[in-house]
Amino acid sequence: ILVSNAGEVAAGFALTDTLDGALTLVSAPGLSVSGQTLTAIGTLGAFEQQVFTITAQTNITTSGALTNTALLSGDGALRSLTAVGHVT
Repeated sequence: ILVSNAGEVAAGFALTDTLDGALTLVSAPGLSVSGQTLTAIGTLGAFEQQVFTITAQTNITTSGALTNTALLSGDGALRSLTAVGHVT
């Protein structure tokens, strides 16, 4: 997950990502973990960005895609971009 500040002033943010029940978290550096919910609260300076990498395993045999949605709130010109996950 990439959180970026496209504005000219610092911006505070709160990021929340609740993993699908079919996933088991392996690692999420920089994020706080409570059950299936991952969170980060921080501040980005003007034009700064921060990357959060989440690694998880599936609990079931599955085909197709799993959908994961992260929510971003904050002030300023924040943007959130998500990378495509792969099930292997």
